[in-house]
Amino acid sequence: MGWRAWRGHQEALAQTGAARVLGERLALVMMLLGLLALLTAGAVAWQLRRRERRHSLHLSGASPPAPPSDGP
Repeated sequence: MGWRAWRGHQEALAQTGAARVLGERLALVMMLLGLLALLTAGAVAWQLRRRERRHSLHLSGASPPAPPSDGP
């Protein structure tokens, strides 16, 4: 997207009037989409990294539960 934005901007500079403004705006939108794609890829890569497994339930210091009694 960045390459297409650069080329679109260069082509827009060669034009005049409304065509130039439109080309520059489209190039800006393409550059922003390219930046958004890079940020998304970075966020996904950050989330996929290996992490140490953590237990959400901590029972340190608690006594184990008593087994159920089967008698009447």
